[in-house]
Amino acid sequence: MLKHAFSKQKGVNVDVVAIIDDVTGTMMMGSYLDKRSAIGMILGTGCNAAYFERVERIVKWEGKHPGIDEVIIDIEWGAFGDNGVLDFMKTEIDKDVDQPLFSLTILRLKSFLLENILVI
Repeated sequence: MLKHAFSKQKGVNVDVVAIIDDVTGTMMMGSYLDKRSAIGMILGTGCNAAYFERVERIVKWEGKHPGIDEVIIDIEWGAFGDNGVLDFMKTEIDKDVDQPLFSLTILRLKSFLLENILVI
């Protein structure tokens, strides 16, 4: 769909070879700049991380993968617990923060404060 949309634009010559999210791009760029990079991490309005993993250590990826030694694992931890698995440990404050109106304001404030702390 993306290639088709670009093809309809006059004077635009784009060859789409990959579509990645922010944390995967961060991991790729970090490892390009410094081979010692171990993780890519996004801490902002959202929160996520990615890391390199050797293919033979990925037990859920079945089958043979010739020529592929290492892949990037995108953890997508921002939604961890959204299915209720962590509800047993939530405090009353956690439950208040999870209310839609309250949490949107808190998330904005949290990301603003976190970004400023990291800049310092």
